[in-house]
Amino acid sequence: MQDDISFRKKSFGELADDYQKYRKPYNKKLYDFIFSLLNGKGQKIKILDIGCGTGKSTEPLLTNCPDQLKNRIEVTGCDHDQKMLEQAIQSAKEKALNIKYVDGSAEMLPFDGDSFDCVIAGTAFHWFATRDAFAEIKRVIKENGFFLVFWADPVNFEKDGKIVGAEIYKKYKKDSIIKPWRDLEKTKALFEESGFRDFKSEKFSEMQEFTLEELVGRHKTTSKYATLSLDDKKTYISEFENAYKELFKDKDVVASERELTACYAFK
Repeated sequence: MQDDISFRKKSFGELADDYQKYRKPYNKKLYDFIFSLLNGKGQKIKILDIGCGTGKSTEPLLTNCPDQLKNRIEVTGCDHDQKMLEQAIQSAKEKALNIKYVDGSAEMLPFDGDSFDCVIAGTAFHWFATRDAFAEIKRVIKENGFFLVFWADPVNFEKDGKIVGAEIYKKYKKDSIIKPWRDLEKTKALFEESGFRDFKSEKFSEMQEFTLEELVGRHKTTSKYATLSLDDKKTYISEFENAYKELFKDKDVVASERELTACYAFK
């Protein structure tokens, strides 16, 4: 099991192009909330995004930043995968976003202690949900700063009372790395055992639209897909495409309400 997790954790580099293309931006309401927690901080506010990937969770720290904070925010993204970082660096360059991207892991962060007012991890913390990693994250956070993790519900569509593609998920079943950490009590316990205080959680909902290509393409951005054989990858994607076509009989896009959960606690 642990060998499979390690392999899947290291598999994201080959997904970088599709990850950048098919993953949707995170809910703006989340970033508004993060900035509300940062109000009253010092003249220079430093934020670290761990497991930043291609920058999907990092860029909104600048693009959604309120005017009164724009000249005070300093953003750093950190990831262990060079190919994902290359996508992030290129995207920031194209959008003229002043983001520093650094090669590093949650278990061994290349930063001094007490460096950041806020550390975030979007749809990534389940890969480093250990006391050792959380202790290292706590080390780089300033006193009274906070660590915030977040994730969105899966993109599922129902037809005739069943989740479209459910039988395909079962066919290619792998042990879930994410699901155990959607238990708020378990996540709270890890925060508290790691020395964080005042644990809280918030939820944010929004409607998202998908084309058929986007809906199918999302399946090319998961560790499950990355670890399939070449033949199985082709079959896996083809099966989902055929299953989803029923949703698009008379429309170009389909919409789904997605709920995003954020959990945070203070040093």
